[in-house]
Amino acid sequence: MASCHRSFILFVIAIILQILFAIPTLSASNNIFGQDTKTGIRVALQHWDAGKGFTKNELLSRAVQRGKRRWQGFASSSTTPFTAVSPTSNAGGENVFNMSIGTPPKSKVMICDTGSDLIWTQCKPCVSCFPQVTALFNPAQSNSYKNLSCTNQFCKALQSHKCDSNKNCYYAYGYGDGSSTQGSLGSETFTIGTTQGRSVSLQNTTFGCGNNNGGTFSEADGLCGLGQGPLSFPSQMPNGSKSFTYCIVDFLSTQNSHMYFGSLPSNKMPKNSQSTPIQKNSNYPTYYYVQIQGISINGKPLKYPQSSCALNKDDGSGGMIIDSGTTLTYLTKALNTVIKNTLLQKITNTLYPYSSEAGLSPCWYADEGPIPNINMTYHFAEADMTIPASSILIPDSSDYGDSLMCLVTQPSSPGIPCIFGNVHQQDFVFKYDLDNKKITFAPQTCSEW
Repeated sequence: MASCHRSFILFVIAIILQILFAIPTLSASNNIFGQDTKTGIRVALQHWDAGKGFTKNELLSRAVQRGKRRWQGFASSSTTPFTAVSPTSNAGGENVFNMSIGTPPKSKVMICDTGSDLIWTQCKPCVSCFPQVTALFNPAQSNSYKNLSCTNQFCKALQSHKCDSNKNCYYAYGYGDGSSTQGSLGSETFTIGTTQGRSVSLQNTTFGCGNNNGGTFSEADGLCGLGQGPLSFPSQMPNGSKSFTYCIVDFLSTQNSHMYFGSLPSNKMPKNSQSTPIQKNSNYPTYYYVQIQGISINGKPLKYPQSSCALNKDDGSGGMIIDSGTTLTYLTKALNTVIKNTLLQKITNTLYPYSSEAGLSPCWYADEGPIPNINMTYHFAEADMTIPASSILIPDSSDYGDSLMCLVTQPSSPGIPCIFGNVHQQDFVFKYDLDNKKITFAPQTCSEW
């Protein structure tokens, strides 16, 4: 009996050990994002307006208006000197995801933003806060929260900060549309629940604990900056794994998009992928600039001024930014006119003489027959990206209820960067590799990714 009892105990211990070693207990300190792992962190991205009962026309109008405000934010940050604000775009994006902050972890709904760096959430005690989904984060109730001093490297990376009476770092972070957050800069444990059913904890992550916030953040709890600056979420990942990858579904779809932080499984990047270098712009280091060398429609190169969407390395103006939070694609007026005139020759449907309900132009009547099968190829440095018709012309309506198909590209203003928006990015995998300073992309049905 004693022998059987010992055997049973050893069996139980063996089972417990197997369970313990099967459960990942991960933290940033043991390189969970490293290339030695088969996969990074996979999270679901929910569109900002998902599940709110909007019609397709309302979804388009709301996305276009948010994108225009965001474009105006880029315009503001590109034409005004920065004193009390940071050179970041409109304070928002088109997708949110869930992450938890603190010990014990408190769930938060965070906006994804490739146009800014700071990670932040609203905190107690609050001087001025906007309505949010969950309760305000209380750092006093977290066992892992730490204030960062004014001498900390991350505090010095902020364009606007000061020391409080305890010599802790107090930040002020503004956006081009006038939105802002102010509060204490701290470090905390961030926990992300993955779609694979595991939770990953990232210790000592620097973030803003905002107690004076305002602007276009309604219905979110904060923002996760995905830019290139040192304060962004990918920049705080371990060396060799500073990357994130997403695949965005059609913004009118009811399905979620998905994103990976860190290593990407080999089967998640299509074999026909191409890479283009990230162009350095010291004036605006947050943004993901790429060099555009030409555009073709149905294989025929367009003739337009070569200065269009070219980066001026002297003052940092112009250039082209890849941005997931802007809906439309904004090009120089000269280039957009060439695209419009080329499509006028190829599309026989009657041209609608006004702007659509969402404010788009040009548009064509969609009920006169199918739109010709057109494609547009962006010739980036070392890579070509061919956009299908569904991401060039999108459905909208006239003020009288007519069905229209409208051009996604819109004219920008002189000196303002061109923006490669998210409708052009639909059904493509996009990997932002900060370690190797490149963006890799490939066509992919994102609902199946």
